[in-house]
Amino acid sequence: MRIEKPGIGDCNNISKCNDIGFQTETEAFLKGLQKLKSYDFVDTSKVFIWGHSLGGIVAPIIANQEKVKGVIVYGTTLKPWREYLIEMFRVQNPILGTDYVENENNMLNYYKIIHSLFIDKNKPSLIAKDTALSTIFKELMFYDGEERIWGRNYNVFVQIDDYNLTEYWSKTDADVLVFWADADIEAFSRYDHETIVDVVNHYHPGKGKFIHIKNTTHAFAKVKSMQHGIENRTWKYMTENFNEEVILKTDEWIKEVIK
Repeated sequence: MRIEKPGIGDCNNISKCNDIGFQTETEAFLKGLQKLKSYDFVDTSKVFIWGHSLGGIVAPIIANQEKVKGVIVYGTTLKPWREYLIEMFRVQNPILGTDYVENENNMLNYYKIIHSLFIDKNKPSLIAKDTALSTIFKELMFYDGEERIWGRNYNVFVQIDDYNLTEYWSKTDADVLVFWADADIEAFSRYDHETIVDVVNHYHPGKGKFIHIKNTTHAFAKVKSMQHGIENRTWKYMTENFNEEVILKTDEWIKEVIK
């Protein structure tokens, strides 16, 4: 069963994902999982969650509320969202063409924006009143002048930061498979992915497994390098170069787990 974000795909007559917070979105995924388990043709002892990107954050949260056999995630993070963003600005911007020195000189302003948004819990409109921060806020985080950053209601990101993801993973008693792709510029941290597995295995020995997927992007496209992936971020390229290894490894692991 593929569960879309609210207001996307076949999810009709409900609030659109651009207008809701992360808590509401997570609740929607939980309801979808519960619906799946309600079908009489589903073996509820063999249900797996497959979470991609932000879905990799949702997955351990709902797995703590609704028992599943396994959790698979790809291209996600473990750090608090405020820390991920700071690291993202430092890692991604030079790769995408920003001068290293210029980027580092801007880091203090990035810190100020993140602290104001996540620690002081200020609304974006208040942050944007600071002339020194306003341009960066709009250019770097696509602030729309109202309540959206990166095309989503800012509460999505603020609420993600409220979750202690390490604690959720520590309480996940399902089998866990974590994929990390080395050409994934969005979820670039190998450390985060490996640490999820370390946390799972610390509290539930033998339950976690890490798989490194080579030369593959956040969107599962096979590439020659991360830079090659950045230069070919088109729907046509991604669909024509889908890396089936992700699916095959998932299938292989699930069959091992349910023996």
